[in-house]
Amino acid sequence: MYQRSEILRSRFLLIPTLGLAALLLSGCAYDEPIRIHSDDLRLEFDHRLYSRIVAVDPASGATKSLGPFSPTETLATENEEYSEFQTDSQEWTEVSDAIGEGQKVVLEGSNSVLRKQVAITTYADFPRTAILRVTYTNVSEESLTLKGWT
Repeated sequence: MYQRSEILRSRFLLIPTLGLAALLLSGCAYDEPIRIHSDDLRLEFDHRLYSRIVAVDPASGATKSLGPFSPTETLATENEEYSEFQTDSQEWTEVSDAIGEGQKVVLEGSNSVLRKQVAITTYADFPRTAILRVTYTNVSEESLTLKGWT
């Protein structure tokens, strides 16, 4: 059982692109998707922390969504599955660590039971890779029994 604790899940997302060095924020309102992108590919998050990948033609700038917004994960407890979180913050920073130089964006959102944090890190030396680290925190007064997550 988990009470006011963190459940952590990391994923490695390989992005076939020539560069993902420039992380750019498009718009400040959470009504618009939060965009992490390079010249030919974009990772977007909506106000629920759902994500999608959008292909971009570098020559024309034309875009094509590779699917609809969908949950990056679903956390399952004994009684319910949680996949929707109201986005309420984002933080963009430069990183320099053992892997190299890069950029990181941390998105946070919550519902009445859980707080979700998604950290996306990219490195200049690994332009086709985005590392996603997802953390869930029980913010309710009730204990949760975790069944799993996908």
